[in-house]
Amino acid sequence: MAFTGIGAAGFAAVGTGRADTEPASPEPAVGATRTHRSSEAPVNVREFGAMGDGVADDRTAIQAAIDSIRDAGGTVFIPRGVYRLSLDREAELGLKFYSNMQIIGAGRGNTVLKWQDDVTTASQHYLLAGAGGFVENVTIADFEIDGNKQGRGNATFQIRGEGIEIDGKNIVIRNMYIHDVLGEGIDCDVADGLFISHVIVENTGGNGIHCSDARVRHVMISNCITRNCAHGRRHSGNRRYGGLVLRGSDIYVDQHISVDDAQIASIEGQGRGESSMIALSGVAGRSESMDAEGFRVGMQGRVVLSHCRSMLPNSNRNAYRANGFDGSLHLQHCFAENGDGVAYEIAMKGALSIESCEAVAHSGGNRTHGYRLEVEGRGVIRNSTSLDSNAADDGSLTQDAAAIEVDGPAQPGRTDFVITGNRVAGGINSVRVSDRVGKGFVHGNICDGRILLDGSGITCVSNVTARVIDNGSNNTVESNYQPSD
Repeated sequence: MAFTGIGAAGFAAVGTGRADTEPASPEPAVGATRTHRSSEAPVNVREFGAMGDGVADDRTAIQAAIDSIRDAGGTVFIPRGVYRLSLDREAELGLKFYSNMQIIGAGRGNTVLKWQDDVTTASQHYLLAGAGGFVENVTIADFEIDGNKQGRGNATFQIRGEGIEIDGKNIVIRNMYIHDVLGEGIDCDVADGLFISHVIVENTGGNGIHCSDARVRHVMISNCITRNCAHGRRHSGNRRYGGLVLRGSDIYVDQHISVDDAQIASIEGQGRGESSMIALSGVAGRSESMDAEGFRVGMQGRVVLSHCRSMLPNSNRNAYRANGFDGSLHLQHCFAENGDGVAYEIAMKGALSIESCEAVAHSGGNRTHGYRLEVEGRGVIRNSTSLDSNAADDGSLTQDAAAIEVDGPAQPGRTDFVITGNRVAGGINSVRVSDRVGKGFVHGNICDGRILLDGSGITCVSNVTARVIDNGSNNTVESNYQPSD
């Protein structure tokens, strides 16, 4: 399927991470990056003995340059070159930085910080980390981090560590290329004002961008790419793997591309107020893997997914999933393509809205669900479409499977759902409303298959459908058109 939305050129650019294939970085956020006095010249690491020849160990020299402005603040400039870094065994990291500081390179592909081949450790470690665990007013920009997985063939796999670790306030990370790290590309557990822009994270053992803690708030991730992050890894307990792993409040992601990640995005809200919102717009991912997952929503809060695309044509897992979510979930103009899994599988308490979304399934078995929705509360699915390209009445499909299936909690009568203006193509059953839905309204849908009403108190009117099967009681069924009539 041709890619539309962010643009196919965005996918084509993935892989090099070089400055000549990427747009220029935007101006840093006002108030977050003016961390040095303009009258002071940047500190050049070459003046402290850094070679940048791809051979010498430059860690001590670069750290000396950083330490020289530890108290006053300012800018450390790392010119063109490949700077090899050993591990500070005492601190268990490569380089540490401080508050009120900018660390700036000459551009991706021009300035490279690279682990030495002999960097092996069994503990968590980072190539670049904030000193003391919390920093303020820091900018990291315009260079490349190479975790050197190939050269470090005997290194122990780390779930955490390896790239940038930064906990703090007013932090900017922009125009970076982070790749071949054994753990996570960017890791943040505490944030109050974090801006990540035009960053590529590729080929990581752990997550691409990990901002996942109740203490994370006021985060903006814009125009980034993750590729082959945590590829092949599966979720374990509360541990999530993928390109974006987000938990906190007031988090926004705009125009992100995910390619061959274990999961496109894992999203967990924190709290129930307006400030708890997590919103993703223009986030698109694709993978050919059978185990790849799309968007996963958990915990509580308010989550909005707008113009997102999950393209997993071979996957037997979900393109969009919410399990045990408590709050409000809104999906607008989203697209899902998957194999034998359910495109939109949502089990939640609160308010659900699905509007102008698409589901395309390539199922080869008996699972034809485009939308399987279990809601304790109020829900609506309107103006959306579902297509199962391989569904056929050949005896292999279960008789209660449906493209749009609405269910309620174990205790019936707590669900009020509206299904209106949808288009369902392929499959035996287009719509099914279970007997645990307390109140339902099915109106104005165009369905190739049947509408099954197993619940009571459902109004089913003005639909185009092969047949309406009313298995409930006290339902209103009228003015439905059957093409065969």
